[in-house]
Amino acid sequence: MKFSILGSTAIGENRVDVHLGFTHKQIYCCGYPTAYEHYEGVVTVILESHRWLIDDFVALDNSALLRLSDGYAECKGGQWVDSPGEPPY
Repeated sequence: MKFSILGSTAIGENRVDVHLGFTHKQIYCCGYPTAYEHYEGVVTVILESHRWLIDDFVALDNSALLRLSDGYAECKGGQWVDSPGEPPY
């Protein structure tokens, strides 16, 4: 697996969207040809405490564009909550 940076866009003072290309090389046994799969995605990085951290990811494929963070609705501000209005734990 390898990735390359295809471009970037500042989306705020401390936020950047980075367009990435991924290549997965699948090697098969028994004489089957090597297969390459290519993917693209956008990772949002934020500058926090003098270091860049990944904040979110969107895969760019033929399906709906969903942010990785959409799958973690229970996480608010880095803490888990059971349901809306409940205190985080």
